[in-house]
Amino acid sequence: MGKGWRYFFYTLVALAIGSIAWITISYVLTDRLIRATGDEDLAVRQRAAHRVMGRRKPIEFLETQPQTVRNNVIWALEAETEGDAAERNVDWLAEIACDLSGDLPTGEADTDTGRLAFQRLAARPELAQLCTEALLERIGEVTDAVLKKGRFMHRRAVAARLIGLTGAAEGETALIKALRDEYELVRQQAATALARLELPEGSAGQQALTDYLTPLLHILEGEYACYVRLDSEGRVRSNADREPLIYGPFYVRVKTQGEATAEDLARQRDSASFIQEQEQRRIAQSQANLDQSKSGRVVRPVQGGTSLAIEGAGVTLNRRGKTVVDPMHSTEIMDVVEGELLNIIVPMVNEGPGDLVTDFFVAVHAGSPRPRNNLDRPVSGEFEGERARDHRALIAPFEMRHNRALYHADLPDTDFDDRRDTTELTIHFDSVEADRIEALKRLVNVGDPSAIDALGHALDNNNEISYTVARQAVTGLQRILEASHTDPADRERIAQILATDGLHNTDAVVRCAAAEGLYVAGDADSGQALLDVLVRETDPTVRLVAARAIAGLPDGVRRALLPRLASADPAVQLTVPRMLTSPADVPLAKQLLAEGNPVLSREVLRTTGRLLDNETLRAQLTSADSPTRALAVEALRTEPQAASVLLPVLDDPSGDVRAAAAEALGRLLQPKKVVRKRHKLRIDRIR
Repeated sequence: MGKGWRYFFYTLVALAIGSIAWITISYVLTDRLIRATGDEDLAVRQRAAHRVMGRRKPIEFLETQPQTVRNNVIWALEAETEGDAAERNVDWLAEIACDLSGDLPTGEADTDTGRLAFQRLAARPELAQLCTEALLERIGEVTDAVLKKGRFMHRRAVAARLIGLTGAAEGETALIKALRDEYELVRQQAATALARLELPEGSAGQQALTDYLTPLLHILEGEYACYVRLDSEGRVRSNADREPLIYGPFYVRVKTQGEATAEDLARQRDSASFIQEQEQRRIAQSQANLDQSKSGRVVRPVQGGTSLAIEGAGVTLNRRGKTVVDPMHSTEIMDVVEGELLNIIVPMVNEGPGDLVTDFFVAVHAGSPRPRNNLDRPVSGEFEGERARDHRALIAPFEMRHNRALYHADLPDTDFDDRRDTTELTIHFDSVEADRIEALKRLVNVGDPSAIDALGHALDNNNEISYTVARQAVTGLQRILEASHTDPADRERIAQILATDGLHNTDAVVRCAAAEGLYVAGDADSGQALLDVLVRETDPTVRLVAARAIAGLPDGVRRALLPRLASADPAVQLTVPRMLTSPADVPLAKQLLAEGNPVLSREVLRTTGRLLDNETLRAQLTSADSPTRALAVEALRTEPQAASVLLPVLDDPSGDVRAAAAEALGRLLQPKKVVRKRHKLRIDRIR
């Protein structure tokens, strides 16, 4: 017995020693591998990169390493793209770019090493096709392994982004499918990629992008594109026709509290009692359904395709004082006030000859593209058998469970139609401002020129738009302006909107962003608008950005504006020195120095001192302002005769001026020349 325990103890010790040895060897080998990724020899770095990517879980390994190690692996793989190694390394870099990269930026600029390396590879003609195939494989990849890793959404989103940035037109079909993805990040990146691709007018990709953006543009105008959807949770998989499961689009115009009249507000306050009346009528109908169910009648369903549908003239919209029948085809648009309750009556029919339908949902989607129905299975992400719900609505869909059984034919001995029924939903739009902000965010992220007019409308002061919405709108215009796929005509439109509406907005943040956008645009026609901003503006930050925008205008336009600014009030004059960028601006700089304003003189010497001649600078050495004298000393030319001017300055009463003179002399004079000319500097003179 004792011998058995002894052997057991020896086994445990051996296992412990083996584990320690294994951990130690693994640590040593891993440390050597990490060191090899930063070796001076490229061949060593490439072999180390191969070993890293050949591990069982390379991405998980790289996630635990410092950014330097990741970069070394990426650059080593990027440098080895010749011959047989090209396809393998492109696939590895695609895996790193899609799985290892961090958060996605909203614009075109990117700082992620993996994504940038992949873009450089895709820009090489001999590797473009391989890169496109690697991205298409990942944007459509749906495996249990990917889903369990939790990287599915991010992988697809990065692949969609890279397809757009690399201009791979072959990815149009994959991006169209990604627009129907259940994840908002993937849909957003797919829309942005479609906007960047150079697709022919009227193509499927252009149409899909329009369908995605149109509801968002309508929301900015105060209109919600709505759909009514039947969702049977898979109980009508063999529906004869899919389209009758969806009704729409129809539009509901929603007024904000500020846009509503006194009559509208009174009706809004009374809407609850109106809906209560409708609810009582609906309860009476439900009682009839309940009476039918008590009869205990059992009907065996007939096998075959069913035909559940929204019947006939479609839905009816109802509020106090107004009813719109079949709004999808009506010329009249239902209008409500923010927070007012709206009743939607949905007639349904089971036209058979298939089995009965029971326990289904009726949903209303507001502010979304056309939703999926229960047969239109999602192209990715959802498991088989999961309820096919649409998550693309801007606001959460309103839903109501319907428990009434609809048969394919009338039953004998019943007083009502067994094939038809009606359900009612009560909805209200109580977050119009939040919806507009969310719509603007999505439009900003996409950066498509089709949103220019809507974003400009949000900047108009006459529309009573909140500051938050206006700020999102001007950010969106900047994003479109900076995008490489925006054509010159659209850039001119944006510059005109920023000059006419952005610079006149009542919010200083919006005005500042508009001036920044005009600086990016460099539009010559916006010079007068920027000049007016400098003259009337009271916010110093806006004046500073407007001055920078003027400095970025073409030289001819800029020089025509500067004299008018130089004669303006002192606050405006202080912005002028930042606009003086060429020797042709020297006369204006001298004019500003002659004003005698010490603060203005400092700005002129600080920004344009390198352009002024020594005679002008020597004149500033007699200024009563010591910072002006110090700046003049720093700006003096390096000609040898400047030493005779700087030596007397060593006796200046200001320590800063004396220090500047000593430093300038140190740069000008060689030590031997100082001794020959008896210009030896004594430390007591500097003091």
